[in-house]
Amino acid sequence: MRKILPERVRIIGTHPMFGPDSGKHGIAGLPLCFCPVRAPESLVDRWRLIFVSMGLEIHELTPQRHDREAAYTQGVTHFIGRVLGNLDLSPSAIGTVGYSKLLEIVEQTCNDPLQLFLDLQRYNPFTGEMRERLSRALERVRTILDGASSDAEEG
Repeated sequence: MRKILPERVRIIGTHPMFGPDSGKHGIAGLPLCFCPVRAPESLVDRWRLIFVSMGLEIHELTPQRHDREAAYTQGVTHFIGRVLGNLDLSPSAIGTVGYSKLLEIVEQTCNDPLQLFLDLQRYNPFTGEMRERLSRALERVRTILDGASSDAEEG
C-alpha cells in the first residue's frame, strides 16, 4: 500500500484473524492484527480504542511480521484443512479427540470460499516457504517411518 497509495493517504492495516464461522457467537477475545503504517498517532489511538471497545484482542505488528506469522497460523491451517478435506474423512464412533479436532479444521477451512484459500496461498509472500517447509517435514516423517519399518523387519 505504501508503494501504490499517495503519501497523503493514511494507512492502518488491519486483519481480523477470524472469519464468519469463528465469530458467529461473538468476536470478543478474538485476535485482530493492527499494523499502523502511515497515520498520525491520534488516528492510530482512535482506531485502537474502537477495536478494543469491540472486545477484540489487538496485536500490533509490522505488515511483514503479520505476513510471516499468517503464513503459518492461517496458511498452514487452510492448506492442511484442504488436504484433509480431499481425504473425505467422516465422523466415527471410535474417533479420538484429536481426530475430531482434525474434522473441525476441515469444516472450518473448507466452509470458506476456495478463492480465500487460493488468495492466502498465492498472495502472502511467505506461504511458499511454509509449503516447502511442510513438504520437507512430511518427507522427514516418511523417512523415519521407512527406517522404523526396516528395523521392525530385521527384528
